[in-house]
Order: sequence, then structure tokens, then C-alpha cells
Amino acid sequence: MSTQRFLQTKFWTEFKARHSWKPYYFSLDENKNFCPVENECDNALCVLVRSFSIKIKKISIAYIPMAPEKNDLQTEEYALLCNKISTSIKNYLPENTICIRYDFPIDFEEISEMNNFCKEFILIAKNNRINIKKSLTSIQPPDTTVLNLTKTEEELLAGMKNKWRYNIKLASKKNVIIEKYNYQDSNFAERFEDFYKLFEITSKRDGVSFHDKNYYLDLFAQSKSKMQDCELPEISLYLAKHEDDYLAGIITLFCKKEAVYLYGASGNIKRNLMASYLLQWTAIKAAKEYGCPVYDFYGIPPVNDEKHPMHGLYLFKTGFGGRIIHRCGSFDIILNKNDYTLYSILEKIRAFYFKKLKKYSDKFMCAFYENGLKFECNGCSYCCRFEGGVVLLSNDDLERLSRYVNLTSEQFKEVYCRILKDDSGKAFLVLKTLLNGDCIFWNKDLCSGKGGCSCYEVRPIQCSTYPFWTKILSSEENWNKEKSKCPGINKGTLNTKEEIEEQLSFYKARIPLNE
Repeated sequence: MSTQRFLQTKFWTEFKARHSWKPYYFSLDENKNFCPVENECDNALCVLVRSFSIKIKKISIAYIPMAPEKNDLQTEEYALLCNKISTSIKNYLPENTICIRYDFPIDFEEISEMNNFCKEFILIAKNNRINIKKSLTSIQPPDTTVLNLTKTEEELLAGMKNKWRYNIKLASKKNVIIEKYNYQDSNFAERFEDFYKLFEITSKRDGVSFHDKNYYLDLFAQSKSKMQDCELPEISLYLAKHEDDYLAGIITLFCKKEAVYLYGASGNIKRNLMASYLLQWTAIKAAKEYGCPVYDFYGIPPVNDEKHPMHGLYLFKTGFGGRIIHRCGSFDIILNKNDYTLYSILEKIRAFYFKKLKKYSDKFMCAFYENGLKFECNGCSYCCRFEGGVVLLSNDDLERLSRYVNLTSEQFKEVYCRILKDDSGKAFLVLKTLLNGDCIFWNKDLCSGKGGCSCYEVRPIQCSTYPFWTKILSSEENWNKEKSKCPGINKGTLNTKEEIEEQLSFYKARIPLNE
């Protein structure tokens, strides 16, 4: 029954056992029934159970990830197999188990084909009195893109979009370096901290949540003891570095069945170096060398929809030339109807809350830049001089600028910074200005005598994201007010809505330093 997919390995179930799940293992006996076994063995079915409370009532949910394999079974045969599994194992699960949730490992190239299977599966289940429902939420990402690693490197590159090949070469040409770390490496802990900083930046910028730091560290720690066994997955950390800056990072899992891009993060600086493209290409080559037949990018929006909040992720992952596949999502075979109904209501409320929250946010998003906005800096230095205002520094800004002028952070603060208090008395670290209001980094001798920023390559996020700031983009009126001050607004290059919101997310993600 084991599919050899990483979610059905003992490695993964033991890892999840350390994080609120309890693993159970079942295998076929001589009567073709599923019976418990003490430990995972060849062809065992891995089942995870999680218990939690709904007010004063404790319930459990059993979860079977990426199993059973359908192979050549007809839809009715597959439905009956799932029912047989559920009937066989339910007596060995906690008494308060309300359902057995499945994520089927069935790949469809067309959404319509997948939808037809789901309809047929539910109809067959109903006719066979199998109490099964489509879950409101899916545990594993139902849509993904998978790269065939049996091809040569030349074929893989040829299958990518032209821009992806160009960006890989560009990152390499600009001296972006990719470093690989495993848990047993002496400097792993330090490098993981660098990665987790990128995680935190990504979370603030994109509004996504991640696990606690210890969750990922434990994943690596679990992999250490298994490294000598080539049949079990290898967990690696890849980091993209340029000079002294870590720009992006990913965590990958390699096993003989597949390679999986599990987690990724990126910073807000030097994005023009295209480090993430070289990062993925390096991991893809390593997966091929390891012997993985495929590289799963593990999660994309279902279709190429420009309005989808993760459209950029769709474009990035699919640009590497993989096969787009769709899976059914989660199905629940119900064991306790009353408790499952209560649980489903709570799931609906949760889903409704997030959908309403998103709609509410979208309603007040600035639709005026739906078709993009024109902006191109003409070097007037308005935002750097006279009434340019104050530049609040984040910790990343401080570290980057300090390195640029070859000073420690404390030395930099003494020479280039001052403390500014707001109306509430809260103190912030800001760049100094000269008596005439010029930024301390503005130099009149640059740009053929026109003057310019002497730290332009490493300028603060506040500067690099202008004019795509929250207040300026809050309404068309505010945008036009800013236009009266900045001659570059509504002229030159058209910035798409996605590009605008990317810059806005960088601006929002920065955390001004309190002093």
C-alpha cells in the first residue's frame, strides 16, 4: 500500500508525530483486510490522527495523505477500496474519530477531467451507501506543477520560458552564489537563522503564515538520523547569497519517488538579481543528480488568473516548464455524523470569515490602479531634498547601509542617523538631513552635476518603493496630489498592478527601528 511518496514514509509520519499527530500503520493480512502493525513496514498504509477540542467536546480526525494509489482501478473499484480501508481501520482509531480524510494521489491534466471524476466518485459512493463528502478545505495543495527530471539539463533548460533561462544566467553573471546546508553542517544553525529572517520578511510582505521556527528545525533534526539510509528523504536548505546579503532560500525534500520544494522565502533587496531563479535551478539539478524522477513545485493557483492573489507564484513556478497537474483535494468518509456536522459548520464559519475578510479588503483596495500606473524617476531629487521628509530605517536598511560605508551599525548610527519622536513620544531611527533639508546621502556632484543619491544601489526600502506607498495609493486623489510634487508620476514606464502591489508589499513589510 505504501506509495513511496514522502507523505507516506515513516520519516514523515514520525516527524508529524512530534507535532500533534499520532501515526498508525496498517497492512493487508491473508484475508485482504487492513490490520494494524506496530511499526511501519514495506507496503504499510500510514494514517495520521489528530485530536482537539470543540468547546468541551474532544474529537479526532484521521488523515490518509496521498493514498491509496488508484493505478488501473476503475472509479467504482477505487471508491470501494477507500471504503474497505475505512471499515477495516476505524475500530483501531480513537473512539471519538469523526471522519477519515483522504488526499487522493490522482493526477489530472485538465480541471474538467478532475471535476468529472469527483462527480462520478461521489455518485458511486452514494449508490454504494458510502457516507463520503468533499471536504471544504484541502490539507495538501490540490494544484501543482511537476518537472520531469529524466530529461537532460539541456532539455530542461530548453523547456523553460526564455525569460527564466535568461534570469538564471543573469543571476550567475551577477555573482549570486547558491549555498547548500544540511543539519549536520557546523554552520547550519547560523545559516538557518538567516533563512528564517527571510521567512519573517516574506510573511509580513505577502500576508502568509508559517510554522514556528522549531517546526522547521525539527524537520532538519529528524533528517539527520536518517541520512545514512538512502531509502528515506533528505532535507536540505539552499540559500542565495550576493556579497554579504542572503536574498532568498528554499527547503527541499529528496527521496527516490520525488523531489519536493517544501518551503521558500525571499527578502526585499536586490530582487533585480533574480536570485530565486538560480536557486530553483540549482535545487533542480541536485534533485536530478540524487536520482529523483520528478521535481514537484508543490502548490500553485488552479489557473492562470491575473486576479488571483498568488498569480505571481503561478507564473514563477510554471515558467520552469513543468507539467501542470490538478488533484481532487480532500474527501471525508464520515464515521460520526452528528459530530462531523458540528465540525463542518465550524469549518464553514472559518472559511466564510476568511472569504468575507478578503472581500472586505478587496473592496477597499485601490481599484484606480487596476490597469497600472505610469511612473519613471527623472532625477529631480524632490524626494531627496528640501521637503523630501524623513527616511525611517529598518534593521535591514541599517545593516545594508552600514556595510556599504564600511562602518559598524553603531558607528553608522552616530554618523548618519538621528532620533525622531512622533506625537506619542515613540522614537525612531531616521537618516540625518543637512540644514537645507537635503538627505545626508544626496551628492550634488553625481549624475553629471544634477546631483543624486550616493547610496542608490543599497538605498532604504522607503526610498526604493516610492511612490508606491500605502498613503499615496490609498486613493486616486492622493496619487494625484503626489503628482503635483513629483514630475515622474503618470509619465514614462507603465507599472502593472502586480508590480505596484509588489512594491507596496515591500513598503508595508519594513519595520522601522525603535530607539
